Formats: sequence, C-alpha cells, structure tokens
Amino acid sequence: MSVPTFKDLDKSALELITKGFPTGTQGFEVEGGSAETIKFKATGTHTSESLNSLFETTKNCCPGMSFKVSAKAEKKVPVYAAEVTYEPKAMEGVKVTASSECKLPESGEVNTQKVTVLVKKEKFTFEDTLSYSAGVASFAASLAVAHQSVQAGLSVASTFTLAEKAFALTGYGFKLGYVPCKSLSFVALFDKTTKGMNACTSLYYKKNATEAAGQLCVDPAKPTAVPTFTAALSHAVDDKTTVKAKLVTATPAVALSVKHQLSDAISVTLASECACPIKDGEKAAATHKHGVAVNLKL
Repeated sequence: MSVPTFKDLDKSALELITKGFPTGTQGFEVEGGSAETIKFKATGTHTSESLNSLFETTKNCCPGMSFKVSAKAEKKVPVYAAEVTYEPKAMEGVKVTASSECKLPESGEVNTQKVTVLVKKEKFTFEDTLSYSAGVASFAASLAVAHQSVQAGLSVASTFTLAEKAFALTGYGFKLGYVPCKSLSFVALFDKTTKGMNACTSLYYKKNATEAAGQLCVDPAKPTAVPTFTAALSHAVDDKTTVKAKLVTATPAVALSVKHQLSDAISVTLASECACPIKDGEKAAATHKHGVAVNLKL
C-alpha cells in the first residue's frame, strides 16, 4: 500500500468536515458510463450569487491512458479543459498528467498549460507540477513519506516571471501525522502562502457506521487570537440513510444534513445551517440556509 500524497494526508478529516453539507444551494449530479466505454458527469448548482455547472467525459483510450474533456461555469466564468493521463506499465506507480485549460473572464482570456508527474511507492509519494500561464511559469512539488505509524510531508511552490526574469517563493508547508490504523489519524500542518500563514491540527476517527472529525486552526501572525474549531459527526442509520452534523466556531454556525438513498441509482441530500455571525465584536442577526442535492447514477 502506497503512501497518500501530501494533500491527501489529512483527506479523511477534511472530507468529513467540508463535504455533504449543500447549505444555501440547490443542485444535481448525474454520473454514467463505465471504464470499458465512456464515463461522464454533469452537475448543476444554484446559489444566491450564480448558477455553476459542469460537464465532463472520460475515455480510456488504451491500457494505461485516459483522455478527459470538461466544460464548466464557475461564478459566471466559462472554463474549458482537456486532460491526458498516462500510467506506463513498465514504470509501476508512475502517472503523468498533461492538461490545458482556458478561462474566459470579463478581463480577458487566460490559458494555462500544466504537466504533473506523480510517483507513488510503498514508503514515499512524490508529486511535481509545472504550469505556464500569461508569461508566468509556476512550479510546485511535494513529498510524503511513511515509517510504520508516522507520516510526514513537505511541499513548496514558486513562480518565475519571464518578462522580468524574477523568481518568487509563493508558498511552502509541512504535515506530520500519526496513523496507528485506518480508522484513526492525527495530522498537524503548517503552511505559508501569498494569503498568509496557517497552522492546524486535525483528528479523524471511524468505528463501524460512525465517523468523527475535528480541526483546530490558529493564525501564527495573530498568536493572541482565539483559535477556530470545526467538528463533524456522521452516522449511517442504515444502508440507505446517513445523518451528518457540523459545528463551526469561526462564524459560529451549526449544520445538519440527511442523505437518503431512494434507490440504487438515486440519492437525495437535505441540509440546513444556522449561523450567528459576529461583526466588530457584535452579534448580527442569525441567518438560516437550506439546500438540497440530488445524485443520479446511470
């Protein structure tokens, strides 16, 4: 079993906290096809600000190679992309992905070309990405290693502006995790980007049909500020119904969602959130958001 990539070291906790709560949105997702033919996915999400949509299709051209094209609209910005992935049989654990993306915002067209090399082995995982857009070359690399129950990772990102011949370090981060078994993990991380610094610890636990996750974050630039805490709990009532709850102290807010499998092909998720935002030290009026998501698998 290979080591997870750097970004996936705390994936279990983050997915439980962030996914499955479609509050303030109404959306649908349709999936179909198979690996032997063509797979496709179409989504549509309506919010108070815009209507976001996505359509993508994936085709396995030959053993080890797949081709994917997609078209989506995010906050009224069309995005078109094409991607080719190749996993050579002669080099087990190696995957190369080349993609081309075109964004069409009101400010003008933005094209991005990207190549990613992923190497996954039993004791380490290495990922390297090189991209180019609007005269700026970006480089990002990450390494994750594991020894018994300990996992660690390091990432770094930089840019090089061709016109000015200027190099800039845009971010770096590291993660340290303790994973004694698949059902329990503890990960601490620190990262610094152009948006600022962040330090978090996350805990994930699973037993039978119940999952729990918590995340505590502090701002190293403001050591006296109150840390933010997020906790989520998920329980599968039966084979068809799953209930999730989440608490966020940063807002603060509480959310609840219920996912029910109507049939083998259709599932519906209902979600509700109550928030009491704090502005300038004073509590604002509580806000309530509700949402629904429908998933259809053909």
